Amino acid sequence: MFFGNKKVNGYQVHLNNKSEIERKEDLKWFQRWVKAINSYGYMSENLGMELEELFKDAGYILENGEKNYLGYDVGIHLTGQSIITEELIGEIFEKGLVNNGGRMDAARKIEEAPDLTSTVTFFKDIIHVVNQLKNGHSYKFSKGAFIIKIPHEMREDTEQVEYFDGNVYRILPNYIYGFVPLKGEGIVGELIKNSNFKLEEKLTR
Repeated sequence: MFFGNKKVNGYQVHLNNKSEIERKEDLKWFQRWVKAINSYGYMSENLGMELEELFKDAGYILENGEKNYLGYDVGIHLTGQSIITEELIGEIFEKGLVNNGGRMDAARKIEEAPDLTSTVTFFKDIIHVVNQLKNGHSYKFSKGAFIIKIPHEMREDTEQVEYFDGNVYRILPNYIYGFVPLKGEGIVGELIKNSNFKLEEKLTR
């Protein structure tokens, strides 16, 4: 990636023990795919390393064809056509992310919680997350992505992950790791961390 006349080398993803490579003939395809991800757009080394740290105990490893989950799941919510402001990001960090499918607003009352995966897309490894972030702007011109991390066993037990605020269901703020701005053409901004992120305890509303 060139900024002016200076080339900046950003974060480079690599194949790891979470990559689903069960057959030797798959390896070349995965290598080409990873090379394409690395050559498109830009993500800083700092953000890449932070995501690596986030995934140390998340996702799963394939062992003899079986998925061995590592404890936590990491996912992202692309903002779509929503207008993103500092005020909105702060409100979501404080009150939680509306679990309303592709919408982020609370304009339509929902009395039954949607499936969590209608709002958050979960990934098994950092390669898929980097790919999604670099290409996220193409989804309804998304201006950013919220990063979510929850205990794996809570994927199906949504009562542990969200609360009803009287109008809509919201994912609890302590499971929102932060917000990553997306600037188009594969350019990923720097992480805005959520100070309310605390996996060790369940915050209630």
